[in-house]
Amino acid sequence: MEKTKRPRSGLHWIRVACFVAVTLPNCTRCCPTGFGSCQCNWAWEECPGTSSGCGSCGSSSSGSGCNSMAADEPPPSGVPEASAHGLSVAPAAPAKEDEERGGTHAFVAADSKTFLVVSLGALDEVRTFHVEANALDEDPLTVRPAGLFPFDGERPGRVATDDRGRAVVALRGPGAVVAIDPLRALAGETHAACPAPNALAARQDLTYVACGSGEVVTLRTSDGAEIGRVSLGGALGELAVSGDGLVASAGATLFAFGADAGLTRRDAPGAIEPVRASAGALRVAVGSDLGSFEADGFRSRTHASAPISDLAVLGDATAFVADGEAWLRASEGGDLVPVAEGLAARAVALADVGGEITRRVLVLQTVEPRMLVFFTVPGVPSAAAIEPLE
Repeated sequence: MEKTKRPRSGLHWIRVACFVAVTLPNCTRCCPTGFGSCQCNWAWEECPGTSSGCGSCGSSSSGSGCNSMAADEPPPSGVPEASAHGLSVAPAAPAKEDEERGGTHAFVAADSKTFLVVSLGALDEVRTFHVEANALDEDPLTVRPAGLFPFDGERPGRVATDDRGRAVVALRGPGAVVAIDPLRALAGETHAACPAPNALAARQDLTYVACGSGEVVTLRTSDGAEIGRVSLGGALGELAVSGDGLVASAGATLFAFGADAGLTRRDAPGAIEPVRASAGALRVAVGSDLGSFEADGFRSRTHASAPISDLAVLGDATAFVADGEAWLRASEGGDLVPVAEGLAARAVALADVGGEITRRVLVLQTVEPRMLVFFTVPGVPSAAAIEPLE
């Protein structure tokens, strides 16, 4: 069992500046100069007010110092504005509890493309980004904003993805869900679920909603029709697809159920949160312990220095956030390494991203400044791109 304790530095902003300077030595935003050329600006610098186009920046330069690949085609009319220069958003509000719970970032594969869907409860909006892997190690990723979906007063929360290129987002304000198609930059109709949709899971054309009332509601994703409702008892906080069934947690109890398997329950030594599953592997956090349920009960495999607030699992790779610190184990039995030291993390997600080649990518959202930092793994995580969120 490993411990992740290490001394913390109070020189936060100095470490932020050093982190950005070392990992992203060139620009992170390409800005038009108004004279037929582009210049490189840092993520926190505004672009000049001109509409001429430039591509998205990665971690290294080419040509004039910016990634020369053209920006994606603009989304259809009626879709909230998104461009290669960033997104026009309202000033960031204080983070809400929804965002602190994790599970708000998810990758979607659609038509051979990979998109990151980010639910920002503090801003009452959902954003999507097109992520593409490049063959050059010096410029491994291209990240472009793809869509911006405002949900004023609806408090977007958890995100789940299905195998049909869609993301489903919980709207905690109205107690509803909405499906988003990141490829077409379209949001579907809002469908009622339950008063407190705390967690989501999706498979094929089905969306599963874990409710604070103790119920799991099954909706058809395409039209929002309710297919079923089962009461498990207790305020459900987590939900995941596991094999042919589902697992849900309420406090220290883990429920496993399915159409043919009936209902079983397992107890843990503490509150179970978060819960994630990938390729048949189920990972469970109980306070500061990360592990799985074996025949004799919960078995801890990693001990963090604080309760785990977010968790991402992809094959044998695991990433998690504990007390604002992000950690990664790139393979089963591999070393547990810190990610983005000096930057407080809020959420993490993992995906195998295609393009010219396929790369495994870890993304984390930082707390202050609020931004997305993309890393390529395995090995020592290497920062590949930054997208500001405010």
